[in-house]
Amino acid sequence: MKKILTLVCVLALSVAGCTSPSQKIAAVAVQRGMEHTSNIVYDLATEARQSAIDIGVLEVKLAVANQDEKAAVDAVEKAFNKANRIGWLQVELEKAKSYLRIGQMYIWSQQGVLDIIYRDFKKAKAAADAEDAEG
Repeated sequence: MKKILTLVCVLALSVAGCTSPSQKIAAVAVQRGMEHTSNIVYDLATEARQSAIDIGVLEVKLAVANQDEKAAVDAVEKAFNKANRIGWLQVELEKAKSYLRIGQMYIWSQQGVLDIIYRDFKKAKAAADAEDAEG
């Protein structure tokens, strides 16, 4: 008996996630999570970019103090390359957010599984009632 009750509860919880309102709720939760992740990545990228530039400035100062022009130019290039790679992470995050938005738009445009089943049931019942009325 306990196993049957557990199975019924699991099925009920599974079916509850199949309606279009619950799909929208899930999409909103995913969006909030993505915004939180985006804020974290932005903050970390800003700090990392600033650190890369600061380290580059120190390397340039050392090269200038040693009167090594080539090392100074290389240090500047190295610092900007690091900063650009860090910026690439933010670009990839924006791409991921775009894909998420596209997915959400698709989900929101669809009906839930239970909604479709209920609609089909009503159509079948109407057709059966119409046949009974004719017969």
